[in-house]
Amino acid sequence: SWNEAAFEYIRDHKIPVVLLHSIWSSYARSPDRNGVSFEQALEETVRSLLAIGSTPYLVLDVPGHSFHVPHVLSRYAVYGKDISSHCAKPSAMSRYDGISEASISKLRKMGAIILDPKPEFLDPERGFYVVEKDGLVLYRDVAHLTTRGAIHMLKPFLEERLSFNVETGRDD
Repeated sequence: SWNEAAFEYIRDHKIPVVLLHSIWSSYARSPDRNGVSFEQALEETVRSLLAIGSTPYLVLDVPGHSFHVPHVLSRYAVYGKDISSHCAKPSAMSRYDGISEASISKLRKMGAIILDPKPEFLDPERGFYVVEKDGLVLYRDVAHLTTRGAIHMLKPFLEERLSFNVETGRDD
């Protein structure tokens, strides 16, 4: 009923752009529900959004780390140590966050726009994903951004790609 109400709202209010975001890798590993795989359900969601006139933007995962970021950052700061050797690095395994390349290709062909925020977090010189930037801790745990981290990293990323103000929803 929640999903039906969301689609009804999107349709009735003629919402032109719908952002789909989750920690996709957690769903990609989940078992099929009622004979429907995660990827099939995602494709059906995209198909349904397109049918009601919305453009779905699928935002891939931000980089996840193998440690609780604030805890380890504070510990390393006390001892003046560099945390970069513990930070996640790009890998082909995490390219689409557990969503198959075939499914990503199909979603694109259907009309979904795929947005990958990972390059925004990459320190290209040292080859790892940052967990802090401009003195700001970006994560509240291993994979979730803090509110300030999301505003600092994702707001400009989304505004550039969506051509509208994320806060107001208006064209600028």
